[in-house]
Amino acid sequence: MIYQISSLLLEVFLVLIGGACLIRCYMGFFYIDLGRAAGYQISGYLHSLTNWIILPLRQVLPSFGRFDLASFLAAYLIALIQVGTLWFLSGANNAVSYVFIQSLFEIVNLFLSGVIGAIFASILLSWFAASSMAYYFLSALTEPLLKPIRNTLPKLGMLDLSPLALLIAIQILQVVLANVQSMVLR
Repeated sequence: MIYQISSLLLEVFLVLIGGACLIRCYMGFFYIDLGRAAGYQISGYLHSLTNWIILPLRQVLPSFGRFDLASFLAAYLIALIQVGTLWFLSGANNAVSYVFIQSLFEIVNLFLSGVIGAIFASILLSWFAASSMAYYFLSALTEPLLKPIRNTLPKLGMLDLSPLALLIAIQILQVVLANVQSMVLR
């Protein structure tokens, strides 16, 4: 029972804080600046959630070009806390290296799941609340991934199949990742 409760609470912590750190890393990589437009409040929330861990890391870790190493490392540290705590609570049956490798898989899975969620939410909001602040934010996040696909797929009038193509590609990537994870962590 303690394990299940801990797992739930740590998962929520990883999704909220680790996900926010990954969003900041992603936004930096694709130069997504919401500025003072509609998404400014949302980016303010992201900063409020993550500054406590990212700002100290930025003082010692440089960015590599467009890749914000501090934001990524912050998300990885959150995943490390989650996986390490659950590893300890389960009796620490695996080697310590398991914690470090599993944390990396957790981050990749979190990113892919976040992209799927952002695509679905963006599609729904485009139908019902296209002028909302949330739609502006989500479309800013998904557009860098959808634009190359949109440019590659044939035009079908008003029908945009790029979200579907991206969702299928992510699903395939998740299957491959799950197989690699099972082979590596055997």
